[in-house]
Amino acid sequence: MDIFYFYWFSWIWWVLLTFFMEKTKERTYLSALILLLLIFSTTFISFEIWEVNVAYLVLFTSSFIPYKNQTNYMISWIYTLIIALFYGGFYLFALYDPVWIIGDYLWLLSACMFLITCVVVAPHRARQWHFINGACVGEALLSIVLGKIGIKPEVGDEAFLSLIAAVTLALFSWESAKKAFYYISFVRLKERPSSFFKKG
Repeated sequence: MDIFYFYWFSWIWWVLLTFFMEKTKERTYLSALILLLLIFSTTFISFEIWEVNVAYLVLFTSSFIPYKNQTNYMISWIYTLIIALFYGGFYLFALYDPVWIIGDYLWLLSACMFLITCVVVAPHRARQWHFINGACVGEALLSIVLGKIGIKPEVGDEAFLSLIAAVTLALFSWESAKKAFYYISFVRLKERPSSFFKKG
């Protein structure tokens, strides 16, 4: 997945937040976060055998901020660990047995991460940040494993950033489509009795 997708999806996110979201502190924080990710997306820091993207560090740190508003930390950590283990396991599966991967690996991973997040994380408002937190933890665990077997990984590379942008946008689009469907169904259901009585 090319870095082009990360820039494209990130700017879509920034436009949605800036022009369609209510003026709140959350909007300001998210808009600033996206701009920081765009700025540092090509900057790497060396830690022994690892090359770590600064944008990944920003994203990883910020993904823990919503935990302060959680009442059940255990459930949140279970969500995060399931997503993290799935992310790392999928990569290792593709690394050791790539014959089973049909099509583009990253697009397939994006689709699977979208599905696993929708299935595992029940609160729909928390799906995006649980996915981001889980993917960041999974990327960190995966980098440690790869380093142990002699592979020098780039932590939070362009493929990872593109994955994050694509899946979060897909989660947002899915929730928006569900809300639109429920609204249309409610309006139609509300109009049915009045039309029935008019005919009578």
